[in-house]
Amino acid sequence: MSSQQADYLERTSSVNRQKAIFSARVCAISDESDTVKRLQLEVPHPDFSYHAGQW
Repeated sequence: MSSQQADYLERTSSVNRQKAIFSARVCAISDESDTVKRLQLEVPHPDFSYHAGQW
């Protein structure tokens, strides 16, 4: 693990993270550029939540 990654993990260690793993279905794939693809995911579980900017 790089020191940069360790620093990030330390700085965000107090941030609440969802403590579950959810299945997702790929609904769409599109090209953003020659080397980048966008995946649109559907997570049907009612307890799943996501806000833009989360990891």
